[in-house]
Amino acid sequence: MKMLLAGATSFAFELCGGHAIQFLKIQKQTTGLPYATITRQITQTKGMVGLLDGFLPWGAFIAVGKGAVFGLGHAGSMYALRGTIRNDAKPLSLSEPAAQIISGGVGGFFQGLAANPLLLLNTRVMTNAKFRNEKEMLSTSTSSFRLASEIIRTEGPMALMKGAHILAGKRVLDWTSRFFFVVIVEEAIKRRTQESQLTFAQKSMASIAGGVLSCAVTIPLDVMVATVQTHTKAGQKVRLLGTGSSILQSGGIGALVAFSTRGFVARATHVGLATLLMKTITSKLYELMQSKKLTTDRRLSDKLSV
Repeated sequence: MKMLLAGATSFAFELCGGHAIQFLKIQKQTTGLPYATITRQITQTKGMVGLLDGFLPWGAFIAVGKGAVFGLGHAGSMYALRGTIRNDAKPLSLSEPAAQIISGGVGGFFQGLAANPLLLLNTRVMTNAKFRNEKEMLSTSTSSFRLASEIIRTEGPMALMKGAHILAGKRVLDWTSRFFFVVIVEEAIKRRTQESQLTFAQKSMASIAGGVLSCAVTIPLDVMVATVQTHTKAGQKVRLLGTGSSILQSGGIGALVAFSTRGFVARATHVGLATLLMKTITSKLYELMQSKKLTTDRRLSDKLSV
């Protein structure tokens, strides 16, 4: 149930703005242009609908798939760790926050492997100018759907896994650091308020803050993935160390830092909201659904016992 809920909420988030933020971020990371210029280029033919280029079908598949796979991986890890979580009988065992952090990394790993082919296809659509020139979203979606067979035919089936090792590692670091920073912020709030339990608003604030702090750690890896999977690198083997070395030699450490942090604003916005969604809102919705189910079952049991 939690897997389905995570997939549904992730899809709604991406449709209602998450995909557009991702689009701006990837364009920023691969071109270095100002956000205003990127927005004009994306919307000049289709208007604001252009911000959904790549959403159908690949962005939608990513939204549902990454939410569902993460939810499954996280829930599976928490289930596997259930016997090691600290309680009064096992004071030296794993703490609940530590189990959450580990499970976040496990969920992220499986999410990275599952999402890589779809993310590559989505990135190719976002970074190929020919898709901006199509005037209707339907024609863009149709062309996007054909892209998978074109890549397999011209570059081979393994091309869809290009950058998978980076993405899987990035997703582990993404979700481990997100859960870690959320726990840090939550503990800071508890110390400040002298309360043992946080309100939903406080948990939400901690999720957003934790996501943004995580972004500061993982943004270089995010730029690497976009660089490897961009349309202009199709069929090429991208050597990231060589790319970084050439930037360092030509522009110095400042140029390398600027390149490695491209798209930080869009990335931080997306990560903060995604962490809020997956860490706090999805869990809250799941609790409400479970509570409603228990209430319904209790009422049914009472009726049967009368």
